[in-house]
Amino acid sequence: MKTKQFSILQICSVEFTFTHFIYRLCFTLLSRDWLVSASFTPDKSSILPLTLQSDGICFLPSTFHRSIHPGDLLTTWSSLSRLFLADTSRVVHVHTPLLSYLVRFQFYFPFYRRRRKLVYTVHGFYFHPNGKLFSNLFHGLIEFLLLPSCDLVFFVSKQDFRFASPYLRLLKIRHSYVGNGVCTQLFSPGSVNYTSLSCSPVPIAIKPNSFIVGFVGRLVPEKGLLDLFEAFKLFHSIYPEAKLLLVGDRLASDYDQSLSSSFDNLLKSCPDSVVCTGMIRDPSVLVSLYRTMNIFCLPSYREGLPTSLIEAMACGIPSIATSIRGSSQLISHEQTGLLVPPKSPFELFSALCQLRSQPDLMRTISANARSLILNDYSIEKFLAVQSSEILNL
Repeated sequence: MKTKQFSILQICSVEFTFTHFIYRLCFTLLSRDWLVSASFTPDKSSILPLTLQSDGICFLPSTFHRSIHPGDLLTTWSSLSRLFLADTSRVVHVHTPLLSYLVRFQFYFPFYRRRRKLVYTVHGFYFHPNGKLFSNLFHGLIEFLLLPSCDLVFFVSKQDFRFASPYLRLLKIRHSYVGNGVCTQLFSPGSVNYTSLSCSPVPIAIKPNSFIVGFVGRLVPEKGLLDLFEAFKLFHSIYPEAKLLLVGDRLASDYDQSLSSSFDNLLKSCPDSVVCTGMIRDPSVLVSLYRTMNIFCLPSYREGLPTSLIEAMACGIPSIATSIRGSSQLISHEQTGLLVPPKSPFELFSALCQLRSQPDLMRTISANARSLILNDYSIEKFLAVQSSEILNL
């Protein structure tokens, strides 16, 4: 039996992050003969930990919180300390911003630095032009102080990479732009399988003659959903056949619950024109949902390099996104999509109307978007860069 020489521990806060961003990387490293462990807080009644064990990934249960409440921070810190005492992996790879703060702080201690290498993936800095001043100063200072504890830093966004690269070069810390990617064979243009939607665990009633405006992601305000709701109400008043398809849900750990009243108001304004699917875990159902969409919208205030936007573009869906870091890397205005300013419901409404009234522009954007993802954002390229960099630590 061949002996595995290298070992890595993948850490994130919640199961959602692991399944969407880390699962495939674990299998790539397993295929290259690494021992792989994973630690996160699983969903209630989740079978994923058992699945990981059967796949050859050692699951180490932990209690991590995505909250800065002192009690939650103490629980997360204690859980991390127990994890690092129990696990002997040579490399630790941390992904979630808040959790990474605590991991990187622990790696300032010689005990951890002597035994392990630390890899940190920046999925999108928490400080950004649309953030509040205090929040930007707080998160910017923490990143400035904690980046030196890393041995290797990955960036999924070119803009984040270019911003931080001079500082990391000065500190002589290895860093790399890895991007993000999807399976372009799965996420591809095609006809809609309405049967799979009606037979899915939560049956989804979408009629073929509707004009679908879609969103995929966590249902939280920072995704720009308040702006999308306002824009859709205006759009629906002009195009009553329009429907808003919301694919996603809140996580139990999402602390901002301020979306509820705006959503209730949307339902009253546009009765029978809003479809909510909840979280979709079956990739084939998710692809079918993308294919129902005429337009995809991602009006976020902050992103790394958004997976949902890459998925929609891979399916050839004309997309509208805000001109923020990450999204603006993917979209060239009126070439691979439309860009609008963040927090601008009327601009978003105008962009929806522009696409609805210009089918030729929609076809051009669809073809260009699919071509861009095929060339630059396939999952194979993304995984190859990450695994090669980790193997060279």
